[in-house]
Amino acid sequence: MIYFELQEQPVKYTKEGDFMMKKNSKNNKGITLVALVITIVILLILAGISIAQLTGNGLFENAKLAKEKYYNAQDLENSILDDYNDKINGITGTSRADNVFSGVELLAEPVIVTTSTTDKIINQEFTIEDSFENYEFLLFTIGIYNNQSNTFSGLETLMISTKQIKYLQNLYSSNNYIILDSQSGSFYSYADICVKDNTTFRIYDTQSANSARTHFGIISIQGIK
Repeated sequence: MIYFELQEQPVKYTKEGDFMMKKNSKNNKGITLVALVITIVILLILAGISIAQLTGNGLFENAKLAKEKYYNAQDLENSILDDYNDKINGITGTSRADNVFSGVELLAEPVIVTTSTTDKIINQEFTIEDSFENYEFLLFTIGIYNNQSNTFSGLETLMISTKQIKYLQNLYSSNNYIILDSQSGSFYSYADICVKDNTTFRIYDTQSANSARTHFGIISIQGIK
C-alpha cells in the first residue's frame, strides 16, 4: 500500500480502486449514449406526428388554394382596371383640349360663379337632371368665363367615378369635395364641389390666379354608362 498526504487527508490508491474508477467511467459513457439515442428517437417521433398533422389537416393544400385565389383576384382587378382605362380613353381621346364626348347631358345650362385671387366661399348649389348613381362616370367640362364676350376659354375636362362621388356624398362637408381646376400656373381657376345628394351639388369656394379671371364656369356634366 502507498499513502499520499494531501491537505492533511490521506488518499488511498489500489489497483482494484483504479479498476473500479475505469469501470465507472465506462458506465457513465454508456448512459450518455443511451440518453442521446432515446432523445433522437423521441425527436423523430414528434417530427413524424407534426408532419402527419400538417398533411392530414390539409395545411399545404389550403396554402396552395390561397395562393391561387390571390393570383386570380389580382388578375380580375387588372382586368377591371384595363376595362376602365379603355372606357376612359375611348371617351376622352388623347387630348383634354380637343375632345369629342359621348354621354347623357345632365346639366341644363352652364353654372357660372365669380372668382377672386383669394379663396372665396360662395356655397352655391346647382342640380343635375338625373341621379349620378345611374352612371359609371361623370364627365365635367369646365373653363374660364368671359362675361363681356359671353365665351369660355381654357376648357378642361375631368372624369370622376360615381363610386368616388358617392363616397364624398357620404362624407358631405366643406372638407370633402371635388376640385375642378382650369389650367395651371398663373392662369388657373378652380372651384371646390361638395356632393349633397344624388342630384344636388354645392360649389363651396372658388379662386383664380389673377384678377383678370373673374368668372369660372361648369359648362357641361355628362353621365357615362
